[in-house]
Amino acid sequence: APSGSGPAGRRDPRRPARARRLLVGGLTAAAAIAVLVGIGVGTGGSGGAPAPTAVPGPGPVVVSATDLPAAFRSGLGARDPSPLSDPVTRAGCLVAHGLPAGTVPLGTRAVVVDGRPGTLLVLTTGQAGRFRLLVVGPGCAEGRPDTVAEATVGG
Repeated sequence: APSGSGPAGRRDPRRPARARRLLVGGLTAAAAIAVLVGIGVGTGGSGGAPAPTAVPGPGPVVVSATDLPAAFRSGLGARDPSPLSDPVTRAGCLVAHGLPAGTVPLGTRAVVVDGRPGTLLVLTTGQAGRFRLLVVGPGCAEGRPDTVAEATVGG
């Protein structure tokens, strides 16, 4: 039988689905990189340098609610300790925001938004290259969203 064919010369029906999954995964990764590059270029001030709040370092990232996308780059892939490090607390907080309890953030980062401490959750939106930035306060739990700020970036 030819390569990729099953019994009696029929094609394996799982092969196209696997190829599509790999393609979608690769395109999603490429879109995330494109967003990162775009934000790295697009967050600069009048001098074109990246905003200093977008640079990860020790301690929380300090931003204003209107400039929340500046925290995206430092939040993606980060795993700062927070009350949301506990899976039960995180699940309750996510449910309070209308998300499935099993949602896994692409990153969590300690932030201060307009003087209020919180945790930035970088979440997928279901659209390639588009991310939801959700900042919640330390009291976020099931039935109590404690939303500090929210924005969508990319795509």
